[in-house]
Amino acid sequence: MKKVYLLLFGLLPFFALAQANFKTAYVVTTAGDTLKGFIDYKEWSHSPTSVKFSTEPAGSNPQVFTAIAAKGFGVTGMETFVSFSGRISADRNVPPDVSTGIDTSTINASVFLKQLNTGRQVILYECTDDIKTRFFISEKGQLPQELSYHVFIDTTGSGVRETSTFRGQLKVLADTYASGDEALQKSIDHIRYSESDLLKIVDQLNHTKSVKKVSSDKAMRFFAGGGVNSISTKFTGDNNFSAAANKTVLTPLVSAGVDFFANPAVKQLLFRIEASYWYQSRSFYVNTASDFGSAISERYSLKQSSVTFTPQIMYALFNQVNSKIYLGFGAALNYSAYHNGPHIITYMVSGDQVVEPYGFEKFWFNFPVEASGMFNKHIEINIKYYVTGGYSNYNNFNLKSDILSLGVHFLF
Repeated sequence: MKKVYLLLFGLLPFFALAQANFKTAYVVTTAGDTLKGFIDYKEWSHSPTSVKFSTEPAGSNPQVFTAIAAKGFGVTGMETFVSFSGRISADRNVPPDVSTGIDTSTINASVFLKQLNTGRQVILYECTDDIKTRFFISEKGQLPQELSYHVFIDTTGSGVRETSTFRGQLKVLADTYASGDEALQKSIDHIRYSESDLLKIVDQLNHTKSVKKVSSDKAMRFFAGGGVNSISTKFTGDNNFSAAANKTVLTPLVSAGVDFFANPAVKQLLFRIEASYWYQSRSFYVNTASDFGSAISERYSLKQSSVTFTPQIMYALFNQVNSKIYLGFGAALNYSAYHNGPHIITYMVSGDQVVEPYGFEKFWFNFPVEASGMFNKHIEINIKYYVTGGYSNYNNFNLKSDILSLGVHFLF
């Protein structure tokens, strides 16, 4: 565990670094002027209340625009946001964390709403904060209005109930923009308060189909490379070799895999799947005493070949276009083949005696913590520590490997 702490301690300075990711964008000021430049584009899990804007690609001398100081902004080819200031619902709407009895309380908010579609008549927006996700809708030339939806526990004890006010709001719009469409009216009666269901109705109101903006950045990338493992393997528990000297061996490894990005334009959060091959060959030797007081020696040879499958979550602590530093963790499933033996006990009187070699688990787990740095978009240097994993199937002792890995990946 000391190696884990040292690894994390070495990364602490990067938590303090600015994680800028300036993309081509524009800001619409409250005066209606459009400023073209670059916005620090983030993986916003919550709706932004402000953004950094710069006229320089590197983001020098940025200006902060709040939802009060701007009408909206857009990241070219990706997302569009409009500002909103007013009252929004304050109740939670995902059971079981809901109120007993309907809660119609509201709070003041100034936030940028994410625009979910383009249309001639009706626009749908999303707003997410610590409380919940809300949807807003606007007609052409009008301000967004929240689609009202409440979930609560009935005070009579009859269970969880929900209001359908948002369906009524949509039916009013349907009367205006799709008058006489009975099928649409019936569809509204059965929709959920979700982006996909609401977009289906909004598309029918606009008599068009929404086209989701797709980033030109790839949603996934492949990698391949190699490196070296520093492996310390030891017996623990009731076994003579528990007293054997613990020597570290260096062995090569090869690996390949694929990364999936939560937001391809930002590349701050990713899910990695990696497969690697490695091996170790080592001997254990110990001197001890027999039951009769005669000195003996015992030696054992271990050859282990392993294929490791590792899913990981990785997050960029430092995030620039051409350079990034990630910290990740995951779980590794190992499949190992063993070429054990010989296992020899040497008695001073009777000499060598070959005994049955140990049998170890083919499938076993360990847990990696990884730090990696990406340079020039195509080269990654990584250091990975696998929290000690055991692979003995014996009750009274175990065999464990402590692995520190240094590698290079080529990204493509």
